[in-house]
This record gives sequence, structure tokens and C-alpha cells, in this order.
Amino acid sequence: MNDYIRPVNDKDVITIKPSPIFVIKSKLLNGSQQKLFINVCHATNVPGPTIPFDPRNTYTAIMNNEWEIPIVTSQMRSDTDKKGDICSVADCIINDSLVVIINDVNNFQLKQILVEWCIESVEVRENVMIHRDCIKFPKMKFKGDELPDLEIRNDGDNEDDDIVMEDNNSVSGFLQMKKDLLDKEEMDDETNGLKTLFPMSLSSKDNKPLIQDISENDDINDRRTHANISEIPNSTKQAPKFNVTMRHTKDTTTYKLRIEIESLIDSSLDLDLTYNSQNNSLMLKNINTDSFKESKLEIPLPNFNSATEPEFKTFFIKKERKLYIFI
Repeated sequence: MNDYIRPVNDKDVITIKPSPIFVIKSKLLNGSQQKLFINVCHATNVPGPTIPFDPRNTYTAIMNNEWEIPIVTSQMRSDTDKKGDICSVADCIINDSLVVIINDVNNFQLKQILVEWCIESVEVRENVMIHRDCIKFPKMKFKGDELPDLEIRNDGDNEDDDIVMEDNNSVSGFLQMKKDLLDKEEMDDETNGLKTLFPMSLSSKDNKPLIQDISENDDINDRRTHANISEIPNSTKQAPKFNVTMRHTKDTTTYKLRIEIESLIDSSLDLDLTYNSQNNSLMLKNINTDSFKESKLEIPLPNFNSATEPEFKTFFIKKERKLYIFI
């Protein structure tokens, strides 16, 4: 990414002059929980989607990873909030043609998707994790005294420039990074006899699964087994059961454990994933209670290096309805 950012006076650069649309406010998932502001902006010379937006077809295409909004993302910079505390600011820039579409109340779902893509773009750009539970939209045009110009390297014709910007600054870069990481993993054969990676203290003599849906305990399951069908309340909602598999990563240089969680949920916006350092476990929760019953899943983690907290990288693949967690 840094290879494509040059000094202002350098030749052969494309200067992007962003104009504000709205602001996303959240926090970085680090020890200080520092505030983060993402200025969602637009500019003429940022490429737009290769296929025009059509609400009848676009959302299906998004689920199949066949439609996306190219996003040019700046480096994070420091600023101060109203209290004078240090905060971080980043700019996510999209094409001018999308402004009217995004601001149309009938396309609220697309705006939600754009928010998630901007957050993911900053995460990949800066190798950080951003809190999903405290997202707000402050009433400000943009965060900071001004919106700085962004310089993008121009190596030749315009077509190559579009590729440079897409591959390194947009959701395409995120998707490619995700693909590279997943492709590097070879699926372990079930006959390999991979031993459990959980701490020995979590082993159970009664052979209960170590990963359980904590919203459904054994007593409830027993009562449901013996209940008459007429006693089960009629409801169109169902719990999005989480199917979990885990294995060693092939290359343990950076990540040692790979966790896959499959469910009926088809959007990362409907999931909340947190890490409990005291219990050394992951907590996954469904937050879309309009479509599903609330469901929670606790995943105990192996005892890695107790001196440091584990590092995570997560990807959600809409087409597979699957969450990938690398630890």
C-alpha cells in the first residue's frame, strides 16, 4: 500500500480530493479502546462499481461476491476528540456516482453494507480490529480540520491505475487477502486423527462437546425431547445453529489455529464476536433478533503463550455463510 503513496510534489501521481458524505464513529479493539472516526467521502477519480447498482439484482450479487464498491482508504492519522483525548481518523473514498444512491433512504441496506466494507477496509489497511458494538454516526460533515488530499501512484494508463487502486485500497484488496489466506490452507483429512487443541482442564469425562450453544442447555433440550408438539410455541423464528470446526493452520508462522463457524446467518453485520481474556474464550452472538432467535456460542481457546493475548484475523464469506477465525 505504501508503495502507491507519494509526496505531494512527486510526478506521476493521481491526486484524489475527497468530499464528505457521512462519518462512522467506533473504537479500536486494543488496550486503550481509542476512538476511531472514519470519514466516508467521494471523489470523481475513484473507480465506481463495474456493474451499475440495481436493487433487484445487486444484493444477490453481493452475497455471491460478484458486486462491490471500490474503496480508496487513507492511512490512519491522529486527532483529538471534544474532550481533548487522542483519537484516530481514516478516510474511505468512493466514486461520486454512488452518493445519491447511498443517501436514498430506500437503499438503507446498501449503506449498512458500505459501512461494514469501510470498516473492513480500514482493518485490512492498518492491521487493526474495530469494535462493532459501539458504531455511531455523529452529526458532522467530517472529522478533522480538513480532508487531506490523497496521492495515488500513476504508473501509466488509466486502466492500470484503476487496478492499483482497487487491489490495494478497496474491498477487492480485502477479498484478495482473504482468498490468499484461505487458499494457503489445505483442508485436513478427517482421518488424520488431529488431537484436540483445548486446554486439558476443559476436558469432560461425560464426552460433552467442548463447544456448546450456551443458549440451549441440557435441561431445556431434555424438556423439549419429552414435550408434545402442541406445547411448542408456533414461531417463524429459529435459532441460527452454529456448526464449528477447527484445525491447525498449515503454516504456523503467524496463525496457529483456524476456526470455521457456519450458520444460517448471511451477513457479518448480524454477528458479534468478542474475546474474553479472563476465560481465554471467544463469544459469538447473533444480534439479528428480527430474523432469528438470539443465540450465543462460547468457544474455549487453547493455552497459547500466556504472556500475550492471541492475535486474530476474521473473515466472513457471504456465499458460504461462514465465519473464518485465524488465531
